Amino acid sequence: LLNNYTLIMDVKIDKPPTGNGLSLYQSAWPTPHYTDECYISPKLGVGLDENFGEGDAVTCGKWTRIALTVGNDMLTTYVGGKKCTAVTKREIGIPNGRFAVD
Repeated sequence: LLNNYTLIMDVKIDKPPTGNGLSLYQSAWPTPHYTDECYISPKLGVGLDENFGEGDAVTCGKWTRIALTVGNDMLTTYVGGKKCTAVTKREIGIPNGRFAVD
């Protein structure tokens, strides 16, 4: 399993997500965690656990490049090449834990 990695995705959404937000990915296979690992928030920031940056990072109706880096107890998000937020959590750094990917 990979414990330190970068994911890059191009996304296009037509309107802000509702509820908790739009999930970008789920790891922790084969036993998924009760939440996904990263979201686009209803205010259009990208992150997790109520840490979504300033908002308005994602533009509705346009393709947007999102990069996520995971490692050293931190998940950092970038939108359009600019840092959106960094979330520090001990559980992010647990080898082969919730944030590991295959």
